[in-house]
Formats: sequence, structure tokens, C-alpha cells
Amino acid sequence: MTATAKTTQLDVPSLSKRLRPSDYFSIGFGAIIGVGWVIVMGDWLNMGGGPIITVMAFAVGAVILIPIALVYGELTTAIPVAGGPIAFTLKAFGHRTSYLTGWFLTLGYVMLCPWEAIAVGQLAGALFPALRCAPLYSFGGDIIYAPILAISLVVSLFVIAANFRGVRYVSILQKLPGKRIKPARRGCAP
Repeated sequence: MTATAKTTQLDVPSLSKRLRPSDYFSIGFGAIIGVGWVIVMGDWLNMGGGPIITVMAFAVGAVILIPIALVYGELTTAIPVAGGPIAFTLKAFGHRTSYLTGWFLTLGYVMLCPWEAIAVGQLAGALFPALRCAPLYSFGGDIIYAPILAISLVVSLFVIAANFRGVRYVSILQKLPGKRIKPARRGCAP
């Protein structure tokens, strides 16, 4: 093996294969479903023409995402290293494009985390109206309440900490809500 090959091998972190198929499903399901849709569902139903049109729009969106999922699946098996889109663009287009891809992904994630936190806070406020107390300020016509803001900040910090712990930890957290739901027993006996 040449010195160049050794350097190239050492620069690319390999995958540790700690996830089971159920972990992949829980992370993917959580990433696709999330909580943001719960907040805007009423607007979609009102502006979109009703529930049938909304379901059709979801179906069209799912069909549009199938090629993207297939490409990611192929790239992951073809380039089995940590880094996802950054590693894929590095292999295909070089360092400059990979660098830009990393920064665009970072900007996207930095913007997504607060939006999800706001969605969780709004959902908590809708489920528990008692949280709509202690108004702090108004922004864009919406009143910001202290308990809802606190919930949003805690959720943000929790998601950030979970991502620093690693993908295995995130998959365990993603499965927690499902573990609380017990499957129904088969048969008629109580």
C-alpha cells in the first residue's frame, strides 16, 4: 500500500454499524413525520381545499421523495463512510463542493432546530392551555408566553445534546414514544 493510499484511508472515518433496521426505521419515521406538520395541518386543510386534497398532496410529496431515498440508499452502499452528503459530494465533486455542501447543510440544520422547537412549544400550548400564561412579548402578532418559550428552549437543548451523543442514542430516544404505546392483544379475552 502506498503512502497516499494510507493517508486517504486515514482521512475518511468508517461506519461503525451500530444501528439495527428498527433504528433506521425509527429515525426515518421521526425525520419524515416530525412535529411541524401538526402545527400547520389546520392551515393546510383550510387553504388546500380540505382533507382529500391534503392527503393527495402528501401522497404526491411521498412519490417525489422516492427517487431521493433510492439515491441515498445507493450512495450509502457505494460510499460506506461517515458523513453522508458531505462524503458523497467529496467523492463526486471534490473538496470545494463538499465544503459548500457542509456549510449549506449546517445552515439548514441551524434554521430547522428553532423551527421544530417553536412547533413543539405551540403544540404544548395547544394541548395544555394553562401554559398560555405569563406573556413576555409579542412578535408578528403572536404572544410569546414564558412556559412555552421555556419548553421550546429545553427541547432545543435536548435535541442538540442528543445529536452530540451520537446516532445510536438518537435512535433510542426516537423509539421512546412508541414503547409507551402497547399493542392490542389478539382475540376476545380481556
